[in-house]
Amino acid sequence: MKKNKLDIMALILARGGSTGVKNKNIRIAGGKPLVGRTIEIAKASKYITRTIVATDKPEIAKIAIDFGAEVPIQRPEELSKTLSRAYDVYRFYLEKLKESENYRPDIMVMLFSTSYSKNIDDVDSAIEKLIQTNCDWVFTVTECEHHPYRFFIPTENDRMINFCENVPSYQIWGNRQELPPVYRINGNAFVTWTENIENFTTYNIDQVEYSNTDVRYVVSPQERSFDIDTEIDFEIAEFLLSKKI
Repeated sequence: MKKNKLDIMALILARGGSTGVKNKNIRIAGGKPLVGRTIEIAKASKYITRTIVATDKPEIAKIAIDFGAEVPIQRPEELSKTLSRAYDVYRFYLEKLKESENYRPDIMVMLFSTSYSKNIDDVDSAIEKLIQTNCDWVFTVTECEHHPYRFFIPTENDRMINFCENVPSYQIWGNRQELPPVYRINGNAFVTWTENIENFTTYNIDQVEYSNTDVRYVVSPQERSFDIDTEIDFEIAEFLLSKKI
C-alpha cells in the first residue's frame, strides 16, 4: 500500500542506442539487466504509483514488462538519438498519456538505468522532500570528487583560465578539508511537480532566468553515485555489483 494519495509516476529513460556502451540499458551487471534494476527500485518505492519505461526498442520493452513496468507508448526515433534531450522525452510522455488515457500524474520521478548504484532511500527521500517542502524540484546529489576551484577552461594558446573567477590562490590550493563543500547532480532521481514540465520547455532551475525556482537536494554518498558512460565504467559496475551479491 503506497503511503500517499498523490499519483506519482516514475519515468525510466532507456533508449536503445548508445555511443559509449552498446546496448547498455539491457547489459547484465550483477545478474540483472541495468533497466531491470531501476524498475525494481521504482516498484519498491513507498510512493511511486506507476512505473513507465520510455524506450524505442522492443527488446528493452520486453525486459521492462518482465520486470513489472509498463511500456504504453513507444519512444519516437527523433527523441532517441544521441543528442536528444531527456526533457523533451518527459514532455512527450506527459502529452501522449493525457491524449491516450486522460492520465496526468501529480509528480514525476525521472530515473536513469545507468545510475546503477542508487537505492530506494535515494529515490524516496527525494520524493519526500518535494512533498514536505512543496518546492519545485529535488535532485539527488553527491560531493564532488574534484573541487571546481581547481577546474580550468581550455584556451587556444594553452593558457589556464580559472573556471571559478576571483578565487585567490590560497583558496585554490588549500587542503581538501579547508575547501567549501560542493555537490554535483548524480542522476539517481530527478523529482518535480508535473506542472513544471508542462509549463516550461527546459529545466526551470537556473539562477538567471528562473532565479525564483525553489530547487532542493538530497545527498547520496559517493558509493551510491556511480554512472555508466564507458566500457570501463561498465566493468566497474560488474565488479561492484558482483561483489555486493
